[in-house]
Amino acid sequence: MKWNHNGPYLFKVPTSLDRRKYLKKALGIREQFDVEDMVVALRCLKGDFGENQLPDNCQELVKSIVIHMASVPLERDFGPVMLPDTQFILHEAKKLYHNDIPWAPLDDDYCYVHHAVPLGAAVALGVQLCRTASLAKYSVDSEFMVMEFGQHEDLTKRIQNIIRDYPFDMTILKELLQNADDAKATKMHVILDMREHSKENLLSENWSELQGPALLVWNDSVFSDYDLVGIKRLGLGSKRSDSETIGQYGIGFNAVYHLTDCPSFLTGGNKLCILDPHMRYVQHGTVKHPGEMYTGLDEKFWKKFDGIQSAYLRDGLIKVPKELLGGTLFRFPLRHTMAHVTSSEIVKDLSGKVVDRVISAHRMCDLLEDWVPNMKQSLLFLNNVVELKFSVIRDRRGVLHLQNRYRTELDETACGRRVELAQKVKAYDDTTTGGEPFITTYPLTLVETVKKGKDVKEEWLIQQGIGDMENSVKTWSYVEQVKPRHGIAAPLRHKRTKNWTVKYFAFFHCR
Repeated sequence: MKWNHNGPYLFKVPTSLDRRKYLKKALGIREQFDVEDMVVALRCLKGDFGENQLPDNCQELVKSIVIHMASVPLERDFGPVMLPDTQFILHEAKKLYHNDIPWAPLDDDYCYVHHAVPLGAAVALGVQLCRTASLAKYSVDSEFMVMEFGQHEDLTKRIQNIIRDYPFDMTILKELLQNADDAKATKMHVILDMREHSKENLLSENWSELQGPALLVWNDSVFSDYDLVGIKRLGLGSKRSDSETIGQYGIGFNAVYHLTDCPSFLTGGNKLCILDPHMRYVQHGTVKHPGEMYTGLDEKFWKKFDGIQSAYLRDGLIKVPKELLGGTLFRFPLRHTMAHVTSSEIVKDLSGKVVDRVISAHRMCDLLEDWVPNMKQSLLFLNNVVELKFSVIRDRRGVLHLQNRYRTELDETACGRRVELAQKVKAYDDTTTGGEPFITTYPLTLVETVKKGKDVKEEWLIQQGIGDMENSVKTWSYVEQVKPRHGIAAPLRHKRTKNWTVKYFAFFHCR
């Protein structure tokens, strides 16, 4: 770089001497200044002017210095470097902030670096980014999403291998319904958000890729710290010793990766958790920590990153129940374009046509219209969830259109018997050899709300149990810690034709 300043601090030799190469060499005059010379000059300026604004000639000098520093690689640590704030008062670089969220109101707690300092040089010299600093205020768990699986299999490959074993069908929703039941939720609401959301004021530069159509799944439970530990361990449920649950947030949750590359969920209205296997969408994603959790979310957070408000139903939608602002809302941005599919390491090697992996909003709507009605009888054997709804948000007006609603009704006696079953299951699980087998029978009404709000009711007789009823002393020792559970449901008030249907389930719960 040609130096055009004749002081202060850094001086240019007169033109008459500039041609005398041997004289310059003898006097130790160099052809150009290096970065360390400039760092020293900035420190001298700070020493002379302290907390005062630099005079005009020094401002021009500082501008030239930072432009030069931006043009060369900064390959080593030069110690504390002084840079100007917006008033041209010098501060240590690490105490300054670059405003990379210009849409947000300026924060009085921040001292902003002067716009003359190029972004690359500012970051290299230690200036903090406002977006990173703002999110850091809400990020309290630096080890959220720790997923280590050994040295020979990366995370996206592991997920790919898991979803190969899970069909791309309503199993995805069934897993989420079972998870909600295990979390002791009483309601689950499936919402297809077909809108395109804002591409500005987001959590990261790449977040805009997630602002398209998404499948939302809400339930009225709130994640405990224990649940958070469970969901961040790929393939390991958080309640492996609790027979009331069936792998809560365990390996089955990963079926959602058929739809998305970046699941996230908002729980309790103030905690946002992001799973980012590609390490693409959160600010500090790493191989060891491919995700982030932000907690204590307040009005200031939502205003600063208001581009994501509508994506999490926090923008005052029409006819949206207030209950959706509490509980837990999962958001699964769809791979709705070919670009999403081709950039995904999770689905790129799956069998079948590549085009079949594109999940457009309209295709997702067709799938849900088939899946949800076929899930209504899943409510028969659940312990806690009594209502399942499916709605669609079609356009920017944000109207929530209810498509299906199913609920179960139990009388007081039936509720008591189901509570007793839960107690017996827990007691059975607490023994090492297996407790006393137990079986109970109770009536249940399955209600479907159809068009114009009319209810259609089906009466069912439910029988559920735990243990081997034929051999109560059997320990199932040939498979370690197996606990058998079973159930059957028969419709009442139906003619027993050749198409008469009985629903049943049986599973072996491993402690």
